[in-house]
Amino acid sequence: MEYIDSEKLKELISAGYTWLKNKSKIVDDLNVFPVPDGDTGKNMCSCLKSIIDELSKIKNINEMPVGEVSKIIAISSLMGARGNSGVILSQFFYGFSEGLDSKDKITLKDLAEALNKGSIYAYKGVSSPVEGTILTVMRETAQAALEIQDNAVSISLFFEKILKKAKETLNQTPQMLPILKEAGVVDSGGCGFVFILEGMLRYLKGKSLKQKVLVEKNTPILINTWVKLLNYTRRATTQENNVILQPKNLQQGLRRRLATIAKRSSISSIYLPLNGITRVLSKFNLSNAKNLLSTGDKMVKAWKEKPSERYCLEFVLHNHAGGQDISKEILLTKIEGAGNSAVIASARNFLKVHIHTNDPEKIINTVSVLGKVSDIKIDDMHAQQEEFLSLTEEDNNHGEIGIIVVASGKGWKKIFQSFGASYIIDGRATMNPSVAEILKGIEKVRQHNIILLPNDENVLLSAEQAVSLTTKNVKVIPSKTMPEGLSSLLAFNPEYSLKENKKEMERSLARVTTGKVTKATRQVQYKDLEIEKGDFIGLCGKDIITKGKDYQIVALDLTSKLITEDSKLITVYWGKDVHEIKAKSLYSEIQERFPNVEVQLYQGGQHYYYYLISVE
Repeated sequence: MEYIDSEKLKELISAGYTWLKNKSKIVDDLNVFPVPDGDTGKNMCSCLKSIIDELSKIKNINEMPVGEVSKIIAISSLMGARGNSGVILSQFFYGFSEGLDSKDKITLKDLAEALNKGSIYAYKGVSSPVEGTILTVMRETAQAALEIQDNAVSISLFFEKILKKAKETLNQTPQMLPILKEAGVVDSGGCGFVFILEGMLRYLKGKSLKQKVLVEKNTPILINTWVKLLNYTRRATTQENNVILQPKNLQQGLRRRLATIAKRSSISSIYLPLNGITRVLSKFNLSNAKNLLSTGDKMVKAWKEKPSERYCLEFVLHNHAGGQDISKEILLTKIEGAGNSAVIASARNFLKVHIHTNDPEKIINTVSVLGKVSDIKIDDMHAQQEEFLSLTEEDNNHGEIGIIVVASGKGWKKIFQSFGASYIIDGRATMNPSVAEILKGIEKVRQHNIILLPNDENVLLSAEQAVSLTTKNVKVIPSKTMPEGLSSLLAFNPEYSLKENKKEMERSLARVTTGKVTKATRQVQYKDLEIEKGDFIGLCGKDIITKGKDYQIVALDLTSKLITEDSKLITVYWGKDVHEIKAKSLYSEIQERFPNVEVQLYQGGQHYYYYLISVE
């Protein structure tokens, strides 16, 4: 029969901590309940790290019985606990350790009973237990352990089966807790618990625990993109119609972000409730925006609505010297009505308390009559929520890969920036930055791995020369127009390697055909077109395919020549010399002529070109 001794118990907890630490950013990204402050992963890691730090101080740990080691686990988990899920996890470990008291080694039966006791203690620690949270995942995991304890032939198989049940339960949490479904997530604490078990199983199977630690914050980008999409949709569907912005690019960006988040977690067989949201996005158009607005508003509200209690208060309440242990029930009576999300983790001689409240000082004064208060920690959850959901420059830098874009025109710069460009090189009127300017941009971006979008054929050579002068790893995507560059940028996936992104982004270039409307600077005969100086001409690549005396008519004719049977999207970017009224007029004419193709209009602000028109 297999046993778990003290050394193996330490290694199991260490493996769970390492794996959770690797995945903690995923857990943070799911943190919407009870407060969307993005710290569940960090808080659960704090609990486990405290255990490992204390166990690491023990010399010859294998000479100690498991029962003695479990007492250290119990106390250290409580002292390291932070936040709602962290304190619940510590209470789970306290109960788990109580179940191992007096044991020399752990059998599968002992393990199952300890897991069950951990779950019971975790529930007892919460003043108002809510299903669809880490508590549910713990309970169902413990129940599975009790059911299989007599049939599992090995510790490894035992962990396989309880992990499977934990994942199944986690995937059901959105059906139990409506706010999770609205936010498009599973429970964050439950997810953290699953990762702990997963790390333990990997250790038992001899699999590597080394993995790239994720740093990118997906949720802030997701919610900010949602907000932009909803705002643009509302503006575009109002009767005033001040801004004609059909946000197809935002829609595409949002779908990619949803896919990235889903992919990151589905690797561990965790499936987020995003299919319904994705379906709404795929069927969305401005003539039927109701479903998008309803779905998006629910998701944004779930993440951005401020909690009714502002402060997260944590403290340790010690017995008075020589006094009896403080009753958890009496403590709850004292703080009843003063806040919510109360979690009380009990130990011999002290209680670890976590509660959300608007008056932390009042609670501290109230409980002081029961015992000595120490380790007081007060966090402003409103500020934490704002910080979690805010986008920083680092969030836009795509973690390990920087993206540099050459762009001309205020509108274009804003567009590229909104879709995550790390650095924008000003192409000015001629779209012809020097090698030195490009090199400066490369050196300014903090990442070593960089993607460069030149967005003009004339910039390609300078870009390649700049790349040859830097020690950084820079890949040039040969985008010849800014619409090509934007399509390429939208194909970027932060989960891909530099090589994979280069391949995908280059592939996206072929999906875009760009037309340009400009003015002829001299008289010329081009094929069968006689062009006078001052005529307006429509270009596709280097070919002149239409001409005329009115740039509006030329733009419409150019669009007609670019359209094919497979075309699904026309995007018009008006330049600095075009009035918005003229741009809107062209937009309406294109819509009328091509009713089956989606049309968008943006202010590009580019020089020389009255219109840039992309067809996909």
